[in-house]
Amino acid sequence: MKIEIESLELDIVKEQFLKHCSFSLGKQRIRQLQPHFDALWVERELRRVKEAFDLVVRYGNLPFGGVHDIGGSIQDAMKDRMLSAADLRDIADGIRACEHVSKYFKASELETPYLKELIDSFSDHRGVASHIEACISVNQEVLDNASSELRTLRRSI
Repeated sequence: MKIEIESLELDIVKEQFLKHCSFSLGKQRIRQLQPHFDALWVERELRRVKEAFDLVVRYGNLPFGGVHDIGGSIQDAMKDRMLSAADLRDIADGIRACEHVSKYFKASELETPYLKELIDSFSDHRGVASHIEACISVNQEVLDNASSELRTLRRSI
């Protein structure tokens, strides 16, 4: 198996892809890629790539702005650790980015059933994002609206 992978020069191909990748999770995913030999998996992924390519050609790049690696924040939250204002704002930005990607697909007139599977798996957390945005500014500052106690304390100063 190792000889076949070397003959494909998979590591060289991965390095070429990494040069075009700006997101840490994307880079991590590319580094972990291994060849697949399941024909159904390969066919499904090729159809997803074709659908994505057609969308980008027709409508432009997908709106991935605001996507952050929030894995560390999620792990911290699961361990009942306190998240910073920046952590919370990154989470809100990620929720909004998912919302923008969903809108991009809904506005599209192209049939994309294989990508639709992925988009349909997005959870709707707009309420969480709205609550965070009401409490944390875009500059990652805790706003007076975060709590009535904070508002009272800041007004008394």
